[in-house]
Amino acid sequence: MESNGTRMELICSDGYKLNATLFKPEGQPSGFIIFQGGTAIKKEFYTHFCQFLASEGFYVLSYDYRGIGGSRNGSLRGMDATLLDWGQLDMKAAISFAQEDYPQLPCIMIGHSIGAQLIGFADNNHHLKAVIGIGSSTGTWWKMKKRFSLSAFVLWYIINPVVTPIVGYAPLKKLRIMEDLPKNVINQWSRWCRSEFYFGDHLGRSIPADAFHALRVPYIVHYFKDDPIATDKTVTDLMALYRGTRTRMIKHRPKDYHAKKVGHFKIFSRKFQNSFWRIVANEAHRFAEADKD
Repeated sequence: MESNGTRMELICSDGYKLNATLFKPEGQPSGFIIFQGGTAIKKEFYTHFCQFLASEGFYVLSYDYRGIGGSRNGSLRGMDATLLDWGQLDMKAAISFAQEDYPQLPCIMIGHSIGAQLIGFADNNHHLKAVIGIGSSTGTWWKMKKRFSLSAFVLWYIINPVVTPIVGYAPLKKLRIMEDLPKNVINQWSRWCRSEFYFGDHLGRSIPADAFHALRVPYIVHYFKDDPIATDKTVTDLMALYRGTRTRMIKHRPKDYHAKKVGHFKIFSRKFQNSFWRIVANEAHRFAEADKD
């Protein structure tokens, strides 16, 4: 569990190189986990969680989406990346790596927030055995809790329309909001978040209907009662977008983990290693073992 993993690159089908880390288990591996982070969050934020999953017997691949962290190649000005690229190209590359290099291992995807939200846009998602989301939901701003929805309103209707066109990208790091985002990423995200049913309202319009590929494997989303983003409404909406999939929503309460607050991010603190983290690891083991039966 002390290993920081092996640095490597994922090569996408369009040639873009993603900065990635592969955490290796000791002994006989149970399976392969692709871990995908939230929007504008560098993969290092999740290092301890990925180390834990590796200590549980999994190969764990973690990477930065194009334009984020180690996958940011110079200035974001003029970069054409979109959220769809994260799903259609970046997530696809992660699955392809698992299939090509570790075909004997059952592959499970675990994603925080958008990390499990966009998997329907990877046309090779049928290779997965399960998808486990943590705080994953749609992002419709007025369906979030009020204290956060007001901040989202300011971002979508004031900060982004004014600042992004001037700078050429969204300088969110300077504003102490999150990592910087390419302009087309934040503009597409803004359109989705200002829509009743998020990207669902854009399928067959700005998004080709055949770009979305239904999951044929279990899809579980864990979220916390005090999460201002992943609420009953937004998680339910995400599950509806994946209709036809075996979905399950699991709501947790901070007090059940001896915590006052968990929200959207604190669950990746090491103090949850022997509680919530183990729940997720046990689920991954069940899906991996089911594939071997």
